[in-house]
Amino acid sequence: MESIRVVQIAARPGLDSPDVEEVAGAFVNVYTTATSQEKALEIASAEIVQAGWIVLSVEDEHLLTHAEAQASPEALPYYEQALLDGVVLVFHSYSHGGEEPDVVH
Repeated sequence: MESIRVVQIAARPGLDSPDVEEVAGAFVNVYTTATSQEKALEIASAEIVQAGWIVLSVEDEHLLTHAEAQASPEALPYYEQALLDGVVLVFHSYSHGGEEPDVVH
């Protein structure tokens, strides 16, 4: 049974990001096949910065097994895509007005 690491990071768009006017921030779930916690955090931070966002804090990090992903219909596609690509980012963004988060892949 293969596990992947999921890192949740609080982030906000950088000043040059096209999202900066409409989006105040996001909780970003980074699904990665990194074998160590240290490497998963490194990859997650680098991917978020590459997307034009600023990392504010690491909120969570945990292993996700295939059985756990199957039990969560929302997580399963990201789990499977991470196995193929090595990393998947899912942005749960919120606006400046505090409206409900939107999911952006």
